Amino acid sequence: MTIMIKNSLLALFVLAFATPHSQLLANADAGLDEAIVRSILGDMEDEVKKFRDEIERAFMLRCDSDTLSDCGSNNYNDCSSAFPNPTCSKISTSDCGCGCELSGSTLYLVFLYAGLLSLLIVVTPSLNEYYYRSVNIDTTISKVTVPRALLPSDLDPDQLQTASPVDHEVIQTACYTRLVEPYMVDSYRRSEEYWKEYGGKPGSIYFGAHNGLFRMVPAKHQPTCWDFDHRFRPWCVAASSGPKDVVLVLDISASMAPSAEQSLRLKKAKEAATTVIDTLTVSDKVAIVVFNGNASVLTLASNDNKEQLIVASNENKEQLKEKINLLEADGATNFYDAFDVTFRVLSDSFRDEAYAAKGSGCNVAVIFLTDGAIAEYKQGEELEAETERVITLVKNRTAGIETDYSRKTTVFGYSLGDESDTDVMKQIACQTNGIWTHITDDEADNLISEMGAYYQLFAAGLGASENNKDFVAWVEPYTFKSDGKLGTTVSVPVFDRSVTPYVRVGVVGIDVYMEPLQAIMKDRNVTEWMKNDFIVKPAEECPTIEPTQCQLDALRSSRGGINATCGFCSNYEGLSHTPCSTQTESVYSNGLWKYDDLAGNDDNTCCECNGASELEEPDDDRPREPNPNRTIVIAVAVTVAVVVVVATAALVYRNRTGDVVPPVDATETPTIKELGDVVPPVDATETPTIEELRAQFDAIKAGSPPKPKVNVNVNLKLKFRPRERNNGVYVPY
Repeated sequence: MTIMIKNSLLALFVLAFATPHSQLLANADAGLDEAIVRSILGDMEDEVKKFRDEIERAFMLRCDSDTLSDCGSNNYNDCSSAFPNPTCSKISTSDCGCGCELSGSTLYLVFLYAGLLSLLIVVTPSLNEYYYRSVNIDTTISKVTVPRALLPSDLDPDQLQTASPVDHEVIQTACYTRLVEPYMVDSYRRSEEYWKEYGGKPGSIYFGAHNGLFRMVPAKHQPTCWDFDHRFRPWCVAASSGPKDVVLVLDISASMAPSAEQSLRLKKAKEAATTVIDTLTVSDKVAIVVFNGNASVLTLASNDNKEQLIVASNENKEQLKEKINLLEADGATNFYDAFDVTFRVLSDSFRDEAYAAKGSGCNVAVIFLTDGAIAEYKQGEELEAETERVITLVKNRTAGIETDYSRKTTVFGYSLGDESDTDVMKQIACQTNGIWTHITDDEADNLISEMGAYYQLFAAGLGASENNKDFVAWVEPYTFKSDGKLGTTVSVPVFDRSVTPYVRVGVVGIDVYMEPLQAIMKDRNVTEWMKNDFIVKPAEECPTIEPTQCQLDALRSSRGGINATCGFCSNYEGLSHTPCSTQTESVYSNGLWKYDDLAGNDDNTCCECNGASELEEPDDDRPREPNPNRTIVIAVAVTVAVVVVVATAALVYRNRTGDVVPPVDATETPTIKELGDVVPPVDATETPTIEELRAQFDAIKAGSPPKPKVNVNVNLKLKFRPRERNNGVYVPY
């Protein structure tokens, strides 16, 4: 009894201290994992800052004659240029002969999974007629691309592939960034070695200029020429503007879509609104106000339908975009109600303690899109009084928010259409330090790009603050279109630091794959951890927006021309770059691109032969074409699928049956352990009773076991099974 008590006390002591000790070890292990990931992300931040420094140094050489003279016809584009050292980065079938062959057990596994993938393609209607292929990449050079809007507008389709931008500033950007190509290539190679230690691979490294030009390593071709504009990617806007609160105010009155055939304004407003939402990150907050004769807020059930700003998470953004796409035009126009609801949303959000804990804590952009008059059916003195009432409301409420909550609010107004009332929106901008732009019906396609004014202004604030000299932005992890993998981007703004305030040149970024980070963090969700520690930025990193009236007019002029300015000064320098006086006509006249070898040739793919293509997950953004061997694929798919199913079933059956016990010889005496752990091979027609089992047990202890009731001619394979205790005896099921 004494020994039992001692053992019991010892057990209690172990239980009392083992669990906390194990928890301490687990916490220490988790802390070590977190420290490793934090160190990796810190290394990525250091690397992107070094890249920024290289771009800023090259920018200062943009006007040198050598920079321009060596640039012409020496840049690779992602549309028509053939790369000098293309490689295939994915697994391919063994008969392609392109350096990606597999062998042995790896090839066997790939073959099995290829059968299942082929079967999926056959039975999935949306993929039924296509197979997917990959494109070459080149890690020894950089590629350059520009959005279609930067190319001449009067080109025939045959000329588009080889088209070169004509804007001198864009050409100069291509030339000075070419100076940084050796650094970019070397950085990518160093990243390859770095990520090998963690079982990962490097992400792309790139620079996106403020004017739309984009340079990246490694070089790879795009599925569609000239369709990428980095200026509306979250990594670019996050680094350009910092954390922010955005309220989109959309006019849905009847004039926005007077008929199904005349719904261009509403369509473009929806597209612009969804694009702005896409640019936001979880560091930002957003709200949508819609108005006609009255105003209302688009709320989400996930936020308890509160009429407040919400976190711009991927999930919330998708829900808001769905609601925007369902909007229909109807009713009159009421500016006062629209602004009143907008500022109520802001005030209610800032007063909410939950918002204070999760909000951006930064500047506010009110983006106001309308095509109508300030208040329909009002004319003369009544209209003037209404105009003054609206302007007074905006002035008082913006001042109140700054006084009460230390938030700078800027109204960005956009008048849509040839017949829109431009006077009121311009007055609001000029009297409240806002920005206004008129978008005619012919310019409707430019609405999205013109709405970039809000982060151009906020970028000036980032550059003006010494605290934000090394501002770094991370974005919520997303799926990379290039390979379907989950990753994130670390980015920093690039400035012309030779002027005051600094003028934004662009943004540099480096992609980071999440897979190796998640492997280090084990069971912890690295995405959620990153949101709290890296992605959501503190309030002290908010841009300080204090532009002069001349600087505001410079920004207004750059977006909407002289008619958008407020006439405070005639010199609009201060938020724009000084143009180069050097003129090197060869680069301007001969174009940028090196050898258009692929012009007119759609086959810029790799690892392809006889219709076979790389084995990779389908991605609708990737090049695809009809599968010429669909019948053969079906036959192979069905055959391989049957083999896989049979093999899998056999493996599952074997695992379920477990270990077996060899046949028991009736002449042998089972031990106590054998009797307790294994079901004896009894005659299948008889079921032993508890009394018979107890007699067997007693006989064994006495040394004279009775002959078991067994059919010696039957060899039964018996598996271990759970047992139940019944009257002191463990009885097998």
